[in-house]
Amino acid sequence: MKTHPNISLLLAILPVLAWSGWQPYDRTTSWLEVSPVFAGFIALFIAQAKGWRLSKLALVLIGLHMIVLMVSGKYT
Repeated sequence: MKTHPNISLLLAILPVLAWSGWQPYDRTTSWLEVSPVFAGFIALFIAQAKGWRLSKLALVLIGLHMIVLMVSGKYT
């Protein structure tokens, strides 16, 4: 069974998102740092619905950027 690349990205990011949300240094700042991650997933799924395809490299780089945002949300 072939999985959708956006779903694979979501499944890879979810554990980091859960870790980031668990007792962050400052909850308000954490939400402000991590909210672009949610907006990014919405944008990716809208782009997918319109028929746009991103390369695997682009998805990996987007995922790494999301991880950076979540780590900074944990500690700022």
